[in-house]
Amino acid sequence: MKQALVFICSACGADHAKWAGRCRVCGSWNTLEETKIVKTRTAVRKTANPQTLVSVNSSSHPRLVTGLDEVDLLFGGGLVQGSVYLLTGEPGTGKSTMLLELSRNLPGKILYIAGEETEFQIKERFDRLGIKNDRLFITRETCAESLIELVNRENFNILFIDSIQMLSSSAFENTPGSVVQVRTCACLLINVCKEKNITCIFTGHITKDGTTAGPKIIEHAVDGTVYMYPEAIDS
Repeated sequence: MKQALVFICSACGADHAKWAGRCRVCGSWNTLEETKIVKTRTAVRKTANPQTLVSVNSSSHPRLVTGLDEVDLLFGGGLVQGSVYLLTGEPGTGKSTMLLELSRNLPGKILYIAGEETEFQIKERFDRLGIKNDRLFITRETCAESLIELVNRENFNILFIDSIQMLSSSAFENTPGSVVQVRTCACLLINVCKEKNITCIFTGHITKDGTTAGPKIIEHAVDGTVYMYPEAIDS
């Protein structure tokens, strides 16, 4: 394996071949961070096979009804099969609990990727909510490449990734949560979900100013972003 150096903007995620004081894309100052890329053997590329738009079967992507009226209303009747969503909010707003509630009625084989809590913690919440679903599987694997192998092998229909900031790619030495890791892992998993018609929900953290942590490319790459806010309590 060979290593290469690039400089990545921590504000927007843009790549630069050499260091500069200012990002050429977003204009931020002193945001370029040195990143080592592990170069591996290039995979064989597939040949593109276009088809006419009229031949596409739109009925093969039905909506998945969650059984939660407000959620189904928000998504126009349910989650679209093969779509990828970002569920973001402050710690403690109930993102992980929402994923478990969604698993209650969603059809198919579901994989919960637990990057922040143990299996015991999630099972405890699962039991407390009174959910009975033997199609919900859990793993604490956080390597994006290993997860893709697992998804290809086991044929899951739905993925819950809690959270995207905890994943890492073996192509980079950066720690999980860095701009390059978040961007790369999100793109890898979005691609496999689109290819295999898997519905996926990422959870994500937000910054102090209320925006999603990590590069903005994630919000642009997913099919929908939902912000969860703590319930206001009148004093």
